[in-house]
Amino acid sequence: MNPATTQLAEAQALSMRLSVLTEAVAAMQATTTPQAVVQAMIQHARWVVDFNHCGIAWREGEHYRYEVLRGKPDPALPARRPLSSDPISRVLRSNTTLLITTLLATDAPPPEMQCGMLLPLRDGKSVIAVLCFYASTPGCYNRDDVRIAYALALQMGGMLQNARL
Repeated sequence: MNPATTQLAEAQALSMRLSVLTEAVAAMQATTTPQAVVQAMIQHARWVVDFNHCGIAWREGEHYRYEVLRGKPDPALPARRPLSSDPISRVLRSNTTLLITTLLATDAPPPEMQCGMLLPLRDGKSVIAVLCFYASTPGCYNRDDVRIAYALALQMGGMLQNARL
């Protein structure tokens, strides 16, 4: 495949992802509860971000509660966990996106997941949750994936704030 054809295919794929992102935002805006916002997001997310597992970690003071949205739960890990040095805790504390190209066992990843993107969901200035996308292939996420997922998380945080009000 020549470089021009490759660039055209990449541009078309990005355009399609942005179109689905717009649909996801419209679906989230049409909801009235936080649970409905999450459900609308997960229905569209598969077309925006390629993942094998998706979850959301809700901040509860000095703990967080992890909820599996798509994928297998890890029965060895409790749903409610204390903030520690794990990747989800780091995102909750730092308010920054985290891309992990190779997950370690100490990262407490979902079963069989090798790569992850963890994105803060903000309610105004504070982080209320972390949106977690995981894949079974190491190194599969790149900067474009992070940008698209960040746009989704940014919109979702705003929609959650509106639904709570």
